Amino acid sequence: MKSRHFLSAALCFLVSIVAPIAAQDKFPLPLGEIFEREIAGAETHYYKISLQKNEFLQIRVEQKGVDVGLKFVDGSGKTLATMDSPNGSQGPEVLKFVTDAAEDYTLEVNSLDQNAKKGNYSIQRTETRPATANDRKVIKADQARSEEHTSELQS
Repeated sequence: MKSRHFLSAALCFLVSIVAPIAAQDKFPLPLGEIFEREIAGAETHYYKISLQKNEFLQIRVEQKGVDVGLKFVDGSGKTLATMDSPNGSQGPEVLKFVTDAAEDYTLEVNSLDQNAKKGNYSIQRTETRPATANDRKVIKADQARSEEHTSELQS
């Protein structure tokens, strides 16, 4: 009887460790391909994007009944950029970024309402190219608007 309880406890422990790892599987996001996904509250989808130093990246997510936020992180988990436009559960979220290093990055797409019902979105890596001098200026302005919107939501 004791071995059965031990086995059950060990199994629960393993599931608690393995489940979060499996939940963080990263899907590749090749240039130009469009992926349709379903997401609900408390879910996060992860996309792997390999980029070179000084590359411009643009990703477009079309919200279809669910409000999502985007977070772009480096290999160490540091957040480099976020995007949440004030368009609710319909319309585009566009994230732009210029890399400082060659590495594998992660894009996180998550439902902003933890209690949201299932909704859909499409995601596309629309552009990857060498960055221009103007790219960083445009990105800085986009980030300022996104941070202002996030600040308003938190107030």
